[in-house]
Amino acid sequence: MTIFRSKVADVIGYVLILTGFIGFFVCWGIGWNTQLEVLGRMELRQPSAQRPAPIEMKGVTWYVDPGLAHRYELADNLIIVFWTIGVVGGLVKERARIQSWWKTRKQTR
Repeated sequence: MTIFRSKVADVIGYVLILTGFIGFFVCWGIGWNTQLEVLGRMELRQPSAQRPAPIEMKGVTWYVDPGLAHRYELADNLIIVFWTIGVVGGLVKERARIQSWWKTRKQTR
């Protein structure tokens, strides 16, 4: 039973790591693409009928279309969530090493 639980926990850890890794880099890619589209275009500093949605990037407010603003804000908010999911997956995967380290640390005190 313990071996089965260990294998299940390893699979869960791998899935969390993979989910965190993919999600993080998708969010990073969306942010990178938005920066390439926005930064350096001075006409985006003033709102217009086609670009009413403001986004904050590099300390400056830019006005872009609502779809782009929504994707950028969502990716900006979710990147830390996916990073955390990946870290939790790594901790689940390496739980035996962490427990071993913790036990030896407590014994040396």
